[in-house]
Amino acid sequence: MKRVTLIALFLCTFKVYGQQNIKIVEKYNYEFYQFDSIADFRRVQFDSTANFSIAKFYSKAIFLYSNFNSTAEFSGVNFNSTADFLDLQFHSEAYFFNAKFGSTADFSGTQFKSKVDFFETRFSSIVYFLDTKFNSQAIFFNTKFDSTAHFHGVQFDSLAYFRDARFNHLTIFSGVHFKDKADFTSVILPDFLDFREIKSAEIVDLTKTKLDSAKAANGQKCYIDLRDSPIEKFRLTYDNFRVWKPDTIPDRLNFQKLTEVYEKLLKNFKDNGYTSSYETLDKEYQAFKDLQNPDASISKRLFNRVNYYWSNYGYNKEWIWFWTTLFLAVFTLFNWLFFPYLIKKVYAIDRIKEACPKKLLKSKKQLNFRRIDLAFLYTAFIFFGFKMSPEQINFKNTRSVTFILFQYIIGLICVGYLINFIISSGLIGG
Repeated sequence: MKRVTLIALFLCTFKVYGQQNIKIVEKYNYEFYQFDSIADFRRVQFDSTANFSIAKFYSKAIFLYSNFNSTAEFSGVNFNSTADFLDLQFHSEAYFFNAKFGSTADFSGTQFKSKVDFFETRFSSIVYFLDTKFNSQAIFFNTKFDSTAHFHGVQFDSLAYFRDARFNHLTIFSGVHFKDKADFTSVILPDFLDFREIKSAEIVDLTKTKLDSAKAANGQKCYIDLRDSPIEKFRLTYDNFRVWKPDTIPDRLNFQKLTEVYEKLLKNFKDNGYTSSYETLDKEYQAFKDLQNPDASISKRLFNRVNYYWSNYGYNKEWIWFWTTLFLAVFTLFNWLFFPYLIKKVYAIDRIKEACPKKLLKSKKQLNFRRIDLAFLYTAFIFFGFKMSPEQINFKNTRSVTFILFQYIIGLICVGYLINFIISSGLIGG
């Protein structure tokens, strides 16, 4: 039987299991082999092609400190337990396409001197590529990362090909050095993408990435951390991304770094003509710089909220029509409730006072709908500043006069914004 023969060869000829510093000089074929216990290949030197295609590792697979001097074939392999490829040397091509890693996979410190292919590989658990070096093409085409993917400190000397890869969890590219092109076309984005402190010789284009359809339907975005990275080297729109920031900024240094990210990303969007992305990010930045600034005063935070509700940080100037109507309606209501008192004791507008029947001016409060039209005119004269006659104001009633002046000031502000909106929108003089 094939399996018995392989076991005999494995135990008698190669003497690999559980041993170290064994130099292997022949071609080794473990295709379809089933490793039922720990497969210990640490410090082994494979001088000829090592074929583990469609093998199954039911227990831990250890390739620690080994050297593959010829082709390493791991296509279709099932790693049901931990796969330890720590500090290896792959001097020739390495193929992992359609491999399945059911538990932790660790390629930290490993060097791939030739092409490595992870086409349609699935990492169901956490995978580490910490400080790994890819001296030639690194193919992660249609690779699935179901858990955290650590690429911290990786060096890509040639093409980093992540086209159609799917990242379902935390993904870390911090400290990565892209010496050639990085292809992220059609990549499914994770919830969080760490791109801190990267270096790149080419543009890192994220404009063709996309969100998982279910997450997109729920309005979820990918939070991206770009602190201490050359943001001018990135291309992305803000449709799928949001700048990552903590709920509370702990200190001034972190606030400054995030401020730098916002300002450089705004410049990036402006330079590349991403108008919609610029607007969305700018509104987010306006809220961030005051509301999450650890040194911001209460008045600055308050003004920020006013600026938001007033015109959405200047991006919805047409809201002035709503605010003008609202203020006019509210002031009309108050003036109607106290109309007799206001027009007799506080601020008399003669023509309106003359038009009001005397019997309706007998009390301070009288809910008479026959007077609401006059109350509206009274309010409009004050609010729009048609005419304010100081000689008709009774300054002895300080509180009431203050209320009248408050209406006048709010009205002036609204009129100013209305004029600005009409001119800037080209409704007149265009």
